[in-house]
Amino acid sequence: MSKEHVANPDVDSLLDAGENYLREAEESLHRSEYDGVGETYFKAVAACLQAACQRVGVEFGGKADYFHAMEELTARTGADWAEKALSVAFILHQNDERGFLSHDQIRRFGQDVRRLVRWLKTIG
Repeated sequence: MSKEHVANPDVDSLLDAGENYLREAEESLHRSEYDGVGETYFKAVAACLQAACQRVGVEFGGKADYFHAMEELTARTGADWAEKALSVAFILHQNDERGFLSHDQIRRFGQDVRRLVRWLKTIG
């Protein structure tokens, strides 16, 4: 028996926001504009992580809960790679302030974040 998605305006708006942030980050990379890309990728992850947590009843209260929430989600799904992808999102976010990644690294790390956002959207 398949599980139907029941519309939830809060969850749906978070998922829409996550998708919009992801698109914004990727459009910036396409234009070779790297300033702020890490924060935008991070916002995409944050919105979709919050939505996924709401869907399956995992408590999520903010930055202190990111890794706890991801640990809960990966335990339920077996997607161990997702915790590392969350770390990559944090690295990209920090890069906006400190500028330690090359443009090639930002692009490669962005692929990991894209995969994470897509996966988070499927949970629940």
